[in-house]
Amino acid sequence: TTLWNLRTGEVTTRPDVYHADEANGRGWTVGRSRAGPVLSSGTRSVVLPPAEGTRTGGPTEVFEVISLSDDGRTIAGYQDAAEGKLVVVAVRWRCS
Repeated sequence: TTLWNLRTGEVTTRPDVYHADEANGRGWTVGRSRAGPVLSSGTRSVVLPPAEGTRTGGPTEVFEVISLSDDGRTIAGYQDAAEGKLVVVAVRWRCS
């Protein structure tokens, strides 16, 4: 993922995130990595753990991040249910 700061013209590349679903005013992104959902700030990335009742990994994993708060502490979306059926559940990650 490449982030372009329109105020400064600075371009930052985040090779660990291959698709960003959302970004906030701080330039943090949340999206997809090879390991699953990932939150990426300007200096580091954190793979989001599976939410309770969901699964991660595998070629058929389904997840979508649809919201990232301005402070980067709340992320919401949906993810595969643990049963492996074609069922998705709403998820929310809260970071401290």
